[in-house]
Amino acid sequence: MGEPTLFDNLEFVEKLESLMEGYESTEIEFKSAKGGFPGSLWETYSAFANTQGGVIVLGVKERTGKFYIDNLSQEQIKRYEKILWDTLNNKVECSSNVLRNSDVQEGEYNGSHVLVINVPRAPRSQMPVYIKNNPDSVYKRNHEGDYLCTWEDIRRMYADADAEHTRDGRILPEFTIENDITAIKIENDKITKIEKNIQETKNGYNKKIE
Repeated sequence: MGEPTLFDNLEFVEKLESLMEGYESTEIEFKSAKGGFPGSLWETYSAFANTQGGVIVLGVKERTGKFYIDNLSQEQIKRYEKILWDTLNNKVECSSNVLRNSDVQEGEYNGSHVLVINVPRAPRSQMPVYIKNNPDSVYKRNHEGDYLCTWEDIRRMYADADAEHTRDGRILPEFTIENDITAIKIENDKITKIEKNIQETKNGYNKKIE
């Protein structure tokens, strides 16, 4: 039995209406799919995964507090769901898939089919989550928008992803000058190694697009 999700024990319509009551916010994003699968969904996916998680509703457009249903068929939503999973599991398009099957739910609302996607926050070991095989395409969520991360943001994520020596998991030794100097050297070596790995990843990406 899978882990409970945000939507357990709620009817689909009630769930969708409760999301609409929150409008678009830091944790909720509505995406129109009337003209095809929206490419901007991946920026939001990266931003949610790299921040605090969130919910994407595909097939509904929100504008100034009003909602417009795309009137999509079940066949269209099934096709979009396949695109979603295919892309999530394609390392060229997306660096990491953080979704479980239970995080994606298709349903009907007022005669139109929609897709609700619960994006959890990525584990530190999988951060940063970037798209288009470009380690610079890392997004974060601020208020209602998806924004490219700064170099410092990205470097911090890579540092946190170092499972062997995360900042939060450290047990500090006794506070002596010798130990402090040693710790600083270790941190500097680790940062240098991380920056080298990032640069190698970038060089590989740049070589592919030349």
